[in-house]
Amino acid sequence: MELLHEAQNPPYSRGLFYITIRIKFCEMRISNRFFYRELSEPIFTFMVRGDMVFCDSAMAKFSLKRIDEGWLKYSE
Repeated sequence: MELLHEAQNPPYSRGLFYITIRIKFCEMRISNRFFYRELSEPIFTFMVRGDMVFCDSAMAKFSLKRIDEGWLKYSE
């Protein structure tokens, strides 16, 4: 996620769509491609419920840093 955020201009400016991160997981090595495809949703569920990432109100975008006041952790 750090690499994807840094690719934004400016970094951390808009958050990342879940689908963008899932595609990145699927582009990894061929031996891991199918493995990550099935695990990406449980990984994000764990990250969100564990308050490891900030989410927008629709829980469609994720960010490692709070972008504005509308971005909250799951417990908030």
